[in-house]
Amino acid sequence: MMWRFALVLSLVALVCCEASLKERFLKLMKKFRRSAAESSSTIDVKGRAGKEGSPTDSVGVPIIDVGNLRNGTSEQRIAVARQLAGAAAEIGFFVIVNHGVAHELMESMWKATTHFFDTTIEEKVELVKPQDEYPFGYSKFKGEVLSAGKAVEKGGKKQEAPPDLKEMFSLGPSNPDAGFPDRLWPTNPANFADVWTEYYDSLSELASVILRGFALALDLPSEDFFDQYITHHASALRAINYPHVEEQPVPGQLRASAHTDYGTITILKSDAPGLQVSKDKDPPSWINVPYVEDAFIVNLGDLMKRWTNDRWLSTLHQVVNPDHGDTCWEGGST
Repeated sequence: MMWRFALVLSLVALVCCEASLKERFLKLMKKFRRSAAESSSTIDVKGRAGKEGSPTDSVGVPIIDVGNLRNGTSEQRIAVARQLAGAAAEIGFFVIVNHGVAHELMESMWKATTHFFDTTIEEKVELVKPQDEYPFGYSKFKGEVLSAGKAVEKGGKKQEAPPDLKEMFSLGPSNPDAGFPDRLWPTNPANFADVWTEYYDSLSELASVILRGFALALDLPSEDFFDQYITHHASALRAINYPHVEEQPVPGQLRASAHTDYGTITILKSDAPGLQVSKDKDPPSWINVPYVEDAFIVNLGDLMKRWTNDRWLSTLHQVVNPDHGDTCWEGGST
């Protein structure tokens, strides 16, 4: 089984508040050395690869129990932070369990989002707005090419690439201090706004917990060091749907083409394997991220890599297509 859709919160911290805070932060970042971080325990990856990937399953992506970051002793929190540091330095990805987000909320979020994507295209396109007016809302099937930005970043020209096989709905922050317009909501289903608001807030809180673990891992002055930089964060919550398709993809066309994330961290909830990661090499060497039910996948973005002077990684990743013959290509259920 491959993904029907995925729920993604990308945390973008804003380091533009007070000059004194920014200066203090930059001084601390300069102290980071490119030393090896403490090792973390890993497991062998057992996700299924699609045709486009050539995964190396001998490399591990860690599964980390983060429950003690909320309720543990100082020693227990430090132990978790060491695992986070190892994952951040080695692969830039990890899977978290015992994260504190209620199962019932995840189920409600999944149902409301499934309902939305199953509505008519006429209903969904009402939420398509010009990017300079509203940078969120609905993105139509084949409306994005994630790999295009990576090509430009490496100094090349923006290449023509096939569009990703997905549609998407996204939502920004409600805090007016973040500087974004008021949220636009689907009206179908009726509980969409309530469920998405609760889920957004819950994952924003989880992101702050993870950042406190990062502060411990980086030996910063206090566990809440990052809190001052996310008081009016610009995080986006995206639901990415991979619809049933009947035609075969063109060469190089994926559900989500290879890219890195630009923010601080990304928290992902999927419903099956399909995600692959690679240290940013050319050509990439792909490994599969393990699927763990009710867990979240967390990866670091370009901002966190820069903040740590490349001590931690922002890792290339993609979502591969199902194998040929999978019912997804035949209009059946995933």
